[in-house]
Amino acid sequence: MNDLADDLASLVRGLDPGAPALIGGDGDVVTWGSLTALARRQQGQRMRTVVETRGAAQASVVAVLSALASGDVVTMPHPRWPTSMASEALARAGAGRPVPTSWPMGSATLLFSSGSTGRPKAVLHTLRAHVESARGAAARVPFGPGDRWLLSLPLCHVGGLAILMRALVGGAAVALPNAGRVVDDVVAQRPTHLSVVTVQLRDILASADATAALRANAKAILVGGGPVSQALMARARGAGLPVRQTWGLTELASQVCTSDVDDDDTCGLPLPGRIVEVDATGELLAGGDTLMAGVVDGDVLTPPPPLLPTGDVGVRTPRGFCVLGRTDGMFISGGENIHPEAVERALGDHEIVVVCVGLADDRYGARPFVFYDAPALDDDDAVNRLRARAERSLPRFMHPRALARLPNTTATKPSRRELAALAEAFAYATGDERTSGAFVEASSTLGG
Repeated sequence: MNDLADDLASLVRGLDPGAPALIGGDGDVVTWGSLTALARRQQGQRMRTVVETRGAAQASVVAVLSALASGDVVTMPHPRWPTSMASEALARAGAGRPVPTSWPMGSATLLFSSGSTGRPKAVLHTLRAHVESARGAAARVPFGPGDRWLLSLPLCHVGGLAILMRALVGGAAVALPNAGRVVDDVVAQRPTHLSVVTVQLRDILASADATAALRANAKAILVGGGPVSQALMARARGAGLPVRQTWGLTELASQVCTSDVDDDDTCGLPLPGRIVEVDATGELLAGGDTLMAGVVDGDVLTPPPPLLPTGDVGVRTPRGFCVLGRTDGMFISGGENIHPEAVERALGDHEIVVVCVGLADDRYGARPFVFYDAPALDDDDAVNRLRARAERSLPRFMHPRALARLPNTTATKPSRRELAALAEAFAYATGDERTSGAFVEASSTLGG
């Protein structure tokens, strides 16, 4: 048996085989003994390989544990990615190929994170990093026997995989989604622990049944995946919900900071084993026991610096860190990172120049707004082509919510900041363009 399988087996030996591991939406319970037996039956006998895993929640959990027990490295594309996008990412991750001997011992997962240009990058973690992530999280938010954490995020997200790892380390249970909506799953599963992005928390607060279920059962509700307003946190706390802000990233195996129970102003101090510093420009740097082994691109593994630039700007206060924004043009829509360059690359060509900005949205935080320049095309033709390309090549959350012709500019390159302000002006002038999604035409001129 190899190091990865040995480490996993050691974790499994510490579990109560009769304790719940998976709780289905219909109330069915799979114990840790049954789950590990299922995983063993699916174990491969091959050389260590990079194994792609996807499917329904329970099948994915079993597949992940089986792969790790075989010593394989698990990689999971986003279920909402178009086929071409998933295929390209999996090829760069080396799916189906033997695990290179140059990778660190105990390499366990390759998770995808948006890179600086929006091209999904494959982040390699060891099992140790995931285990240390779970242990550090439990030091701030205990999770153990008798508890159940709703799998409200897909396993391909580091936040979803972290729920499984916390259950594995703590001997607790994963409550599986069934209804497809977090609000309904909360009512059905009555979880003790929950991870949500802001749009999910808003939906919960709009449901009297979901709010009551969490008020009666929840020990901790982690809110993250993007900016969290103090007003929303205060509203949730006023409804009797034990909400906590959290900040993390794929490259550090999920949680880095988590706030105290009575703190709506910050995302808290670093969890045990994590290091966070602020550089001279205000960018947050992070490292520690959960730092990734590196980024994989084909046969090349690029290790990170000891303190990784996160792209987030923030300040440290006595109670914790406040994340103020991004160093680049990235924006977050419903918990999904969107790099404007990824939208531009998918939609633009020799006939149409595309510039994407984030348009503030009350529900999702932000939505893509696309400006285009197509001198040889009329507006209807240009918009129809862009919409069709989005359908073919982008996941739904990256589709432009609205489009406008790019204004004349005296600058060599249009200012994203000025275009974002113009998108807001259009939204206001057209009766909230961010929700209607209709075409608007820009006739303004931007300065240099």
